[in-house]
Amino acid sequence: MPHPTVNPAEEYTARLSVHEAQVKALTKRDERLASARLLVGLVIVAIVVASLFVHAPLWWTIPALLIFAWLVSKHASIRRARTRAARAAAFNRRGLDRINDRWVGGGQTGERFLDAHHVYAADLDLFGRGSLFELLSAARTRMGEQTLAACSGGRRRDP
Repeated sequence: MPHPTVNPAEEYTARLSVHEAQVKALTKRDERLASARLLVGLVIVAIVVASLFVHAPLWWTIPALLIFAWLVSKHASIRRARTRAARAAAFNRRGLDRINDRWVGGGQTGERFLDAHHVYAADLDLFGRGSLFELLSAARTRMGEQTLAACSGGRRRDP
């Protein structure tokens, strides 16, 4: 049974819209959690000030501190999720740019890997603006870029 063909542009567009919606929703949650953290922090300060002036028991801060610690943990996980969704959206946006031939100038050029003494490196456009490296590179780390450059015929240069 033949598999249905998938249009890459439609797939990238669909995934992009999903990830952008995730970023938007997670940004709202991030803002609410930041406000909640501020509010709980102010409550903690109020309890401490009250305990100093009214001699109220300081143990009342324990539940507020526990809530604050939970909010900090939850807030960090929301920010990580938003960062992942933003990276996924950027990946799909870059894929659409490649399909629509708008990729030049949007990625890493890899010029640091260019060997000026190589006989035909400039003719092949392996590195630099509008190069094969810029077209193909989806690396997020220097090690990933070095690995791709080594496969492309560039010199390995550790900064």
